[in-house]
Amino acid sequence: MLGLERYLQPAFGRVHPRWKTPYVAILTQAVLATVFMLFSIVGRGTTVERAYLILLDTMLLIYFIPYIDLFLCFLIVRLKEPLPDPEARRTGTTVAVIAGGSGLLLTLLAMMVASIPPSDTAEPWLFRLKVIGGAALFVLIGGVVYWRGRRTARSLR
Repeated sequence: MLGLERYLQPAFGRVHPRWKTPYVAILTQAVLATVFMLFSIVGRGTTVERAYLILLDTMLLIYFIPYIDLFLCFLIVRLKEPLPDPEARRTGTTVAVIAGGSGLLLTLLAMMVASIPPSDTAEPWLFRLKVIGGAALFVLIGGVVYWRGRRTARSLR
């Protein structure tokens, strides 16, 4: 999809003539997943179970990032946009702050819990580095892809 929308190189949107699948994108994803899996097993005492936990926690961090954005946007809009009825304004804003604030705090708490290593981890700092660093790396890669795609799309106009 990213290749078809020109956020990535056109090769990523190339469809296989026989199977009608974006084979370059699939092969690239397989290579990147393999590389990330290999990075997750680096370190003393890293088992397959621990590598799976690292990958799961990394994906949870990435998964929760849009929820932080959604709760913040909800709170900002609810606080800036007045409701037409004065009574609804007072109770609606209070309920919105409670709901949005609790959702935001629970999301942040879930992200903190996901970055806590198991108690029997030999090197907790390495676990945190893999989980938080992996999530940050994926966010950075996404930002670079988006930035390049926007720049390319502007140049095509």
